[in-house]
Amino acid sequence: MGLRAVHSDASPTPPSAGGPSGHPVAFDRDVQVALSTGSAYTHGLSRVFEMAGQAGYHGVEVIVDERWDTRQARYLARLTSETGVPVLSVHGPFPKARIAGWPSDEIGRVKQAVRLCEDVGARTLNVHVPERFRVATVQGFGRQIHVPLPGASASMRRFASWLTNGGLDLLQVSTTVAVVVENMPLRTVLGRRLDMHVLNDWASLGGFSRVCLDTTHAGTTGDDLLEVASRLGGRIAHVHLSDFDGRNQHLPPGRGHLPLEPFVRWLGRRHYRGVLVVELTPHALPAQDDARLVAEFTKAREFCVTNYRAGAMVDAGSVSAQAGNGR
Repeated sequence: MGLRAVHSDASPTPPSAGGPSGHPVAFDRDVQVALSTGSAYTHGLSRVFEMAGQAGYHGVEVIVDERWDTRQARYLARLTSETGVPVLSVHGPFPKARIAGWPSDEIGRVKQAVRLCEDVGARTLNVHVPERFRVATVQGFGRQIHVPLPGASASMRRFASWLTNGGLDLLQVSTTVAVVVENMPLRTVLGRRLDMHVLNDWASLGGFSRVCLDTTHAGTTGDDLLEVASRLGGRIAHVHLSDFDGRNQHLPPGRGHLPLEPFVRWLGRRHYRGVLVVELTPHALPAQDDARLVAEFTKAREFCVTNYRAGAMVDAGSVSAQAGNGR
């Protein structure tokens, strides 16, 4: 997924350089940081809400899966009431997940997920780009094995057309929930990168008005994260933050080679106002020890807030200097 030209005419408007008196106006230097429930999917959902609160997160991103707990609005509202942790965003179900009581087609699932967002007060719905292959599920060696087959399913073909031919735009004007489209990882097969999805190159993603930039997934392409971010510009309305070491995905910041510190500072300089979601894998965390797990979540949150503020402060200093020079 090499870099291609992406227009960024949707860049966010910077704050005013000064108020009526000519002095710099104050602006919020913080960003809303959410913990993805996938970061501890091996735990019960209620424990993830509790740990997010203990670690100081503004809220959570709930990943919808086969468990009823992840998609019952009344239960999610109860968890928010009990823990004080709101649902800031919802991640739609993965295509291979069988969701009882939900539509089986991708378009129907997106619309159902938007209704869930509305019911729980989430501001954002995250969806994946369509898969390029059909997937057959077989039982083997005591577990389920997913086998890719040539050609996309009819549901995926309809979904790709709906995303690019006005269906998503029509849905978006009917709801205040921001629907964002996430970049997906490339797989390495026999030393070659393979894209298992359509609409997953940067040019295609740049055609959407709102994008979720997943840093780990971007890392799998071999492209420069900061250049990708710069080219997508104001279309970045949601972020999944984690590190990548060339093999393992969704690592805590600092455990891989991605330039996450300058990236989050870049968000701060541009006054990014979407949700910044810490999305880790529990397999890289001390999941067996709640106290250590909360400590890791806290460290990741502090990484986001500290670097976002540092980026915003750089811009604030520039604004102050301009005001002092009478500009």
